[in-house]
Amino acid sequence: MRLFLLAALCTACGAPAPPGAAPPPPAAVDRSQTAPRTPLLAPFWSDQPAVIVFCDARSPLLDEIQRRLKDFEKAGAWVAAVTADAPGKPRPFPVVHDRGGETARAWGATALPAGFVVVPGGRIVYRGGADVDDLLAALRK
Repeated sequence: MRLFLLAALCTACGAPAPPGAAPPPPAAVDRSQTAPRTPLLAPFWSDQPAVIVFCDARSPLLDEIQRRLKDFEKAGAWVAAVTADAPGKPRPFPVVHDRGGETARAWGATALPAGFVVVPGGRIVYRGGADVDDLLAALRK
C-alpha cells in the first residue's frame, strides 16, 4: 500500500517510478484540481488521503508535523514532505529530495512552505500554506 515509498526511493536513486504507480485520473476530472502525476509523488490514486508539504529540510514545519503525526494518522492520512535540499534528520514519514525543483513546479508550490491535501482519486481538496491546523481541518471536511 505504501507504493509512495517505493516510488520515492526509486526516483531518489535515479530509477523510474514503478509501472502503474500513478494510474491516470478519470477523463471527467477537472485536471486543475487533480494532483500532478510526478514520479516523485506517484501514488495519490490510493485509498487514503495524503498530506504533502513542500519546504526546506530544516524547516520547523517538519518538527511540528512530526509532533502531530498521530493527528494526521487519526484523520486517516499519510504524510510526505518534499524538499529542494537534501533531506535532513530522519523522520517517521517520507522526506524526498526534489532535485532541480521539477516536482514543486508541477504542483505549483512556488512559495514555501506549501501544503496540499489530496483525497483518493487524486483530487486536491486543499492547496495553500503549510499550516498544520489548516491541513488537519482540510482532512476533516
